[in-house]
Amino acid sequence: MSGFVEVIGYFAFFWLFVFNTRFRRALIQEWANGGFIERTGLVLEGTFSFLVGVVAPLVLLASFVTWP
Repeated sequence: MSGFVEVIGYFAFFWLFVFNTRFRRALIQEWANGGFIERTGLVLEGTFSFLVGVVAPLVLLASFVTWP
């Protein structure tokens, strides 16, 4: 169950970053003030959220379209 909640969090993280200006500004400020560890965490979190927020839904849609 906790894995599902984490996936929902990554999905929300991506779309909040795209559409919410305050959320985006906070992340940019965290990037500017953070060190190597914080920036590495942001890169990993951004990568996972892109995979879950964009790639996974596209794969699901493609699998439904090509379903026999």
